[in-house]
Amino acid sequence: MLQMIIAKLGIVILMTATPNISCKIDNPDVGGCYYKQSNEIIISGTKDTSTNEFILGHEIGHALFLGNKQLEKMVNDYPEIRYYPRSIYNTQLKVNQEKIADYFAMYAKSPSDFKVFSPEIYQIFNNKIKNL
Repeated sequence: MLQMIIAKLGIVILMTATPNISCKIDNPDVGGCYYKQSNEIIISGTKDTSTNEFILGHEIGHALFLGNKQLEKMVNDYPEIRYYPRSIYNTQLKVNQEKIADYFAMYAKSPSDFKVFSPEIYQIFNNKIKNL
């Protein structure tokens, strides 16, 4: 699924040996970035394969849904699946954008499991993929 999305959107994937990528935020745990201007995803190649797959799904989630106001509002009351430091993600909008990207990574890994987690968001993700 991810390879199809990458091809349809024309996203360039770059792997780097740099353990930490700045992504214009002060967070040493960042493993990837999506740059909208250049339509590039940069992933730190120092992570294990499973982590890199999650990071790729997460960054593709940003590529697909960054600025989707309906979805940003919808996830407001949904749980965070990991901690987003408030010193970095200092607005609810930024937290919600990270949640959406994490949720898309979960969806990409196992759509059927994600459908159980959130049928509503599953439908939005599914429709977006079908209409690429």
